[in-house]
Amino acid sequence: MPVLKVKETKNLWEEICRDFEKKKNPIVKNESVNDFDPTKYSPIFYGYSYEKTLLDDENLIKDIDVANSHSACFGYTLEPFKAKNTARSNNEQKIDRDKCTEREFIENFVFPTLLPALEKMLHEAKNYKCFERKRTAFNACDFLTTYLYQNNPFVSRYETEERKLMSLYDIPFAKEWLQMHPRPALPKSLVWTEEEAALKIQAFFRGYLVRRDPEVQELRQWQKELREENQNIIQRVEKFWNDETSKKSNSVENTTF
Repeated sequence: MPVLKVKETKNLWEEICRDFEKKKNPIVKNESVNDFDPTKYSPIFYGYSYEKTLLDDENLIKDIDVANSHSACFGYTLEPFKAKNTARSNNEQKIDRDKCTEREFIENFVFPTLLPALEKMLHEAKNYKCFERKRTAFNACDFLTTYLYQNNPFVSRYETEERKLMSLYDIPFAKEWLQMHPRPALPKSLVWTEEEAALKIQAFFRGYLVRRDPEVQELRQWQKELREENQNIIQRVEKFWNDETSKKSNSVENTTF
């Protein structure tokens, strides 16, 4: 009785994780001892697809003519290698965006744009030291929004060049959203770099050391009293001259009578 086998469905997330692990650890130490494999070391296999064949008679190895065939090819069937056409444009032409499955849509239209954006985001997060600190000024959603808007594959080349010069606050829909939902200002601890923060702290501490000097405190106290005396000086001068003019006018009137 024939047995029906259901083809195992591959988990897309596991494939992504597996590919990421390959990139993360390109060098794998293998200490196991294996037999010599000529396909890995002999250049004769370059440009050919090969398959190992079992020999019924091992004495055939004595009849090999090395003038016509390489000894490393013994036990293998070679065929000219035909590279697969993996161009993304050809695949996209065959796949209809409106009629394809969810998996095909994600693999052919979402991931080719989203995965490079995520990779750029991780590099930018490393530059902001997001993996070392609890709080940073880096916003991953803002970066992805800006990157995807600037690298939209469905716009013209001229428009792409214009978008490269735009920031998040210049994007139309982001600008409209921020006008309706304004954000609070970031604290200075997230805006300043380590060098800028060090300069600010050092300047404040040097100023504190100067202000605590007794002579400087005496000077500051004198300046404070002087400011209090000269407070509203313009009004006081005007009042003085008004009083003087009124006195002169009164004296003139008295002399006439």
